[in-house]
Amino acid sequence: KDAFYERWNKGLFTSDEIPGLADLMERDGTKLRTIEIAEQMTDLAIQNLRLANPEGEAGNVLFEMTNHLLNREH
Repeated sequence: KDAFYERWNKGLFTSDEIPGLADLMERDGTKLRTIEIAEQMTDLAIQNLRLANPEGEAGNVLFEMTNHLLNREH
């Protein structure tokens, strides 16, 4: 297991440890994996919104809000 995983599983950490945890995430690739997973989940959510096909003004507002929050175009 990577160093971030090991430290995370030890339990609570102090605010003083946060810069070190960020460094561990970067070194271990945890940050990159987290970003990739977040992008996959975001894409899945958008696909499901499209499949739900909300209609009318409410649907338009929902798409606009989603795109605004995600800073994307559909």
